[in-house]
Amino acid sequence: MKDYIDLKKLIPASLDGRILSIIVFSLFFSWLLAFPFEGQVLYAISARHNIAPHAMLFGSIAAHFLGLISSGFVVKSLKAAKRLMLGSIIVCIVGTSVFFLVPSFIWSISLWTMSFLTGGFVAAWGFCLKSYTPTNQRINTIADGLIWSNILMILLNTVAIRLSALGGLGLSIVFLAGAFFFAARLPECEPTEERSDSSDVRKPISPLKPLVFLCLFIIVITINSGLMYQVVNPAFAHHEWLVSWYWAVPYIVALYIMKNLPAKTSRSYILFVGIAMMGFAFIAFMSLDRSAASYLFIDTLMLGACGVYDLFWWSILGEMLEFHKNPARILGIGLS
Repeated sequence: MKDYIDLKKLIPASLDGRILSIIVFSLFFSWLLAFPFEGQVLYAISARHNIAPHAMLFGSIAAHFLGLISSGFVVKSLKAAKRLMLGSIIVCIVGTSVFFLVPSFIWSISLWTMSFLTGGFVAAWGFCLKSYTPTNQRINTIADGLIWSNILMILLNTVAIRLSALGGLGLSIVFLAGAFFFAARLPECEPTEERSDSSDVRKPISPLKPLVFLCLFIIVITINSGLMYQVVNPAFAHHEWLVSWYWAVPYIVALYIMKNLPAKTSRSYILFVGIAMMGFAFIAFMSLDRSAASYLFIDTLMLGACGVYDLFWWSILGEMLEFHKNPARILGIGLS
C-alpha cells in the first residue's frame, strides 16, 4: 500500500534539482506576476468589488522590496532557503484565499505580508540557482524560468479577465500548491561542493563594485519600464481581450531568442538593440493612435526590450553568485 501513496514516486527520477528549481520558480513567479505584483488577477478581483487597489499595490511593492533586501541577511544555507520558500508558499496560499472574502483591511494586510515573503522567496531561490545549475548554464535556467512563468501568467490573466475573476484566483492557488509540491522535493545537499575540485573554480573577488554599477543600470531601465504599467497599458485598456494575452508575448519571444543565441554572440550589442527598441516604443506611443495595430507595434517593441533587459541583468546576477558565499544576498539586492 505504501507504494501507492508515496508522492515521491509521482516525480520521475530524471527531474534533477535544476529542473525542479525551474518548475518551482515558474509556478510561483507566475502567481507573483498575475497577483501581488500589479497582476491582472488582483485587478479583476478588485473590479469585481468596485474598489481601486492602488493604495494596496503601493504598499505591496514596498513590502516586496523589503523582502528582497532582508532575505539575504536571514537565509544563509540551501536548507534554510528551502524552508523559507516552503513557508512563504503556505502563507501565500492562505493569503490569496483571503481574497475570496468581501473587501476589508485584511486584504491589505494579507497582500503586504505575501509581497514581503515573495521577495524573500525570490532572493532565497538564488541558493537553488547557484547549487543546482553550473555557471555556464545559468542563463538557460533563468531564461526557462522567466519564459514559463510568463506563459503561465498569461493563462492566469486570460482566465481572470475572460472567464471569471474568482476562477483566475482559484487557479493561481492551484499553481501555488504545485510550487509547494515540487519545492518540497528539492534536494537539500550542496551540489556545488562536489564541483569544488574543478579547474573552473574562480578566485574570490568582491562583487560590490560591479553590483553597484549593475543596480544603477537596473534603476534607470526600471523607471522606463514602469511607464509600461502606469501609462502604456492603461492607454490601451479598451482592447481588453488583446491585452490580456498578447501583453507578455514579445517578452517571451525575446527571452527565447536571447537564450538560443550562439555562445560567441556579444550580448552587449543585443542590449544596445533593446535600448533602441525602448526608445522607438516611446516615440511610437507619442505618435500613433490607440488602435489595436498601434498596440501590437508598441507592445512588441517595449516588451521585447524588457525581455532583453531582464535576461541581461538576471544572467549577470547569476554569474555574480560565484563571488559571494550568500547568493540570496546578491540576487535580493540586485533585483530589489
